[in-house]
Amino acid sequence: PMSKKNQNATIGQLTLYPDLIKSGIRVWIYSGDVDANVPITGTLKWIELMKDVEGIPVVEPWREWWVPGLHKHEDQMAGMVWKLRGFTFVSVKGAGHMVPADKPREAQVMFEAFIGGRDLPEKSFEER
Repeated sequence: PMSKKNQNATIGQLTLYPDLIKSGIRVWIYSGDVDANVPITGTLKWIELMKDVEGIPVVEPWREWWVPGLHKHEDQMAGMVWKLRGFTFVSVKGAGHMVPADKPREAQVMFEAFIGGRDLPEKSFEER
């Protein structure tokens, strides 16, 4: 069973984010895939619940996103991205709770995409 604290957090997430989405605010949530403080599994659980309860359609199924390497042939798969209408979830491969400290390049690419209103890179920069 879920603790009272976790139930309240989930209820807050299930009411706050749908209201933000309905207001037209773009919402991006990100999570390091090895975060021991806020495990990705719990985040995915409430997002899936929100999607089902609110009937939010999937815009783009799970896919990889990439960061450029410093040199040719050094591009790296940075994680996964899943887009719902008005809501994007980004996982960062190999990052813990402090994504910018653990994976600064990936955090920069993710932040610049969000601020610039762009999608995360879909494939290696070598393949473009």
